[in-house]
Amino acid sequence: MIDLLNEPEIFPYDKVKGQILTEDSYVENAHVAIGFASRCWKDSVFDTEEALRIANELCAYIRLLKEGRGE
Repeated sequence: MIDLLNEPEIFPYDKVKGQILTEDSYVENAHVAIGFASRCWKDSVFDTEEALRIANELCAYIRLLKEGRGE
């Protein structure tokens, strides 16, 4: 598992919430990200803060994979 919490894409206030993408493969993490993003809608209201949280974590994860530092 890649530790994403110290990456520059992650907002300080999201670091205390813990990491969302904790699986060992990019396929599993993609499924987790999609599932998490689908829960950003609550009572017909879109939770932008939570959507940004998963988007930033996913961006950090993809960048690390691209740089060859991912699993």
